[in-house]
Amino acid sequence: MAVLKDRLAVLHDLAYKNAKDSSTARKLWFDKGRSNRELTVRDLIMLRIPGLTACLDDSCEDPYKVEERLNSVNYKVTDTRNKKRVKTVHINNTKRYMNRDRVVNRVVVVTQGDVAHLRAFLGMVLQEVCA
Repeated sequence: MAVLKDRLAVLHDLAYKNAKDSSTARKLWFDKGRSNRELTVRDLIMLRIPGLTACLDDSCEDPYKVEERLNSVNYKVTDTRNKKRVKTVHINNTKRYMNRDRVVNRVVVVTQGDVAHLRAFLGMVLQEVCA
């Protein structure tokens, strides 16, 4: 019976070590692709919604406010419209909040021959918005 207990203790220790090593490896793999940026408390951010990747889709919820930095990549944020809605998010799922009131509206009059110029102009605007 003592031999069985010793074997179980050895197997338990081995399983614990393997789980810890696996967890560390997964964390390193996930964090290696993260952007090298930091958020500060009271920053306004937008949260990416998983599954929506196109630039013009409503792929972000905004605005959220950073309440606390939990570690180098995780932050506790609250919804500015509903203070009870608290989330813990990874920095990869955030973008800086851009106040839409400060975006300048541009009026463009297009004639038949200006279609190519309009496409180039819209391409530049989309790059600014999506960056």
